[in-house]
Amino acid sequence: MMAMLIAWVIRGNLVASALGTFVGNPLTFPFIFLVVYEVGTFMVGVPAGHVDPDIEGMVQQAGAFDRLLPHLVPLLVGSVPVGIVAGCVFYVITRSGVEAYQSQRRSLLEERARLRADAAAENSSGAGGLGMTNGDAI
Repeated sequence: MMAMLIAWVIRGNLVASALGTFVGNPLTFPFIFLVVYEVGTFMVGVPAGHVDPDIEGMVQQAGAFDRLLPHLVPLLVGSVPVGIVAGCVFYVITRSGVEAYQSQRRSLLEERARLRADAAAENSSGAGGLGMTNGDAI
């Protein structure tokens, strides 16, 4: 809800904010983290399962950054290919959806224009039967 409010305030895309919130939320972040970390450990060559489970204690100790760095490198490295693949997949999905919407919208506008043209032709032929022209008054 907050994402849509911020998008509305900055005149952004409300649908994009809703989709982004749907994909990236506290329920999906652990899965995203796990996939990115596993891909990163594979690419860097760090053996899997090398995560210290007491991250909170590790952060509170002196030299925490030095102890976190071995875990951050696989995350950073793994995020690149995962981001590229996810970006490509969502690009194809989004492009297909936009093309379908535009096609449907275009056909709707063509149908409205055809109905207006038919109504205008009907009105002009109906007035001609009374012997009136466009400038004549009753």
